[in-house]
Amino acid sequence: MALRQDRELLFQAAQQAGIASQFANDALRQDCEVVIEGMRQDGASPAFREAVLDSVRQHGDALLFVDTALRQDREVVIEAVRQHGESLRFADAALRRDREVVIEAVRQCGQSLRFADAALRRHREVVIEAVRQHGDALRFADTSLRQDREVVIEAARQHGDSLRYADAALRGDREFVIELVRQGVSALLFADACLRQDRQVVLEAVRQHGDALRFADTALRQDREVVIAAVRQNGEALRFADMAFRRDREVVLEAARQHGDALLFVDTVLRQDREVVIQALLHHGDALRFADTALRQDPDIVRKAVRQNGCALRFADTSLRQDREIVIEAVRQHGDALLFADVALKQDRQVVIEAVRQHGESLRFADEALRRDREVVLNAIWENGWSLRFADTALRQDREVVFEAVRQHCDAFKFVGNTLRNDPLLQPHAVQCNRLAGLRAQAPIACVSTVSHTPDNSIEIWVTCGLSGSETSFLFNATHTLGNLATEVVRTFGVEGGLVHMVVPGRGRCTPLDANLRLADLRALCTTW
Repeated sequence: MALRQDRELLFQAAQQAGIASQFANDALRQDCEVVIEGMRQDGASPAFREAVLDSVRQHGDALLFVDTALRQDREVVIEAVRQHGESLRFADAALRRDREVVIEAVRQCGQSLRFADAALRRHREVVIEAVRQHGDALRFADTSLRQDREVVIEAARQHGDSLRYADAALRGDREFVIELVRQGVSALLFADACLRQDRQVVLEAVRQHGDALRFADTALRQDREVVIAAVRQNGEALRFADMAFRRDREVVLEAARQHGDALLFVDTVLRQDREVVIQALLHHGDALRFADTALRQDPDIVRKAVRQNGCALRFADTSLRQDREIVIEAVRQHGDALLFADVALKQDRQVVIEAVRQHGESLRFADEALRRDREVVLNAIWENGWSLRFADTALRQDREVVFEAVRQHCDAFKFVGNTLRNDPLLQPHAVQCNRLAGLRAQAPIACVSTVSHTPDNSIEIWVTCGLSGSETSFLFNATHTLGNLATEVVRTFGVEGGLVHMVVPGRGRCTPLDANLRLADLRALCTTW
């Protein structure tokens, strides 16, 4: 076995006899060099060329290990570059001058244009195909095409930074750069320096991408209209504006409305401004972190923050993390806000239930006593079965809790206690097939009205389902179970959601754990009733 894993040994064997590669382990049979060397030695075989074709279809770079004759084979090379465009580098020079071959390569990887013959790097159609796949392929185009407006536009649309490879004349062409920015290309960085001083160009740029303000000339970063246009598009562009605008209430309000985190770049005085902070919090509760300390002690401000993002509770003053009403608002928005609540509230049953209803796995932040609370844990696993892992060990041995968890998420089975791991009703497949509705499932009620034996000793069961009161009979043999009955009821009545609450005389509502109850025993219950 060790020898079959030795790459150098297998390669030497392949050089001596091509068939040797069939004795390699799986990993080495995927090694292009070993496989191709084996095929090369077996080249007299009629299947050799087909084997090479299969290899390059899987790994285009296998072309590297192919004989010169096959690197001149058009079909072999086309298959290779379709799989990996840059394998064009290993093709014969004649095929690197072949328009169809090169187009196949650049469609797969635009930057494989670098390996094409110089004549094809001057070919407009080839270059357009290349830059459509990757704008940076423009760097390998002939100089004449880097002066071509359409080619450069195609490149810049695919990758805005490819403008750097355009001819200097185009980067200094005012109308051309304006056309690019209107099409959504972030062009200002690579535009000529004189255009970064051009007010109209910069205005067009920041209206499309606010953070293009960083590339504008210093004088335009002091221009009020330009700065307002930038922060309306991206509030965080405030960081690139002249420092004076960080103290400008109107500009700051515009920035805060667009992106709450713009508050980070605001002057200290305006972080104390209630209206500014509220505007920031309306769309980004976490911006509370940048508000003045006094506002983080303000219940109304903190309430607005946690309604937008419950986890903004972490930035509230300690006194407000002890406020039950505010914490409930926070965990209703995001259960994980429980992490930032005061310890006393992590012991509050109602607070924790609100949290786990929103995000089951926030059960991890609850007090240990509440992770032993059956109702709390059930609320958590109804939202996310995986939260079973945070439940107390005793509840991971509770059949009903475990069933509900596995029904919500089959992978929750990995957290089941050892004593229940072999329970047939709790196996993920069995849970998935179980049509009996659980504790809080919204499902129609199916009532068993009569159970009787037929002359051939089958069991006939009459069931009424839903508000319509429609009644249907079902025939089963003595080995069938309540689970089989529920499955047939769901199928026959076309129950949406696939679950049904079964009510049996003498037993009442059945649970999913009653699925293995034999219908013969059910008849005895109904007779008693």
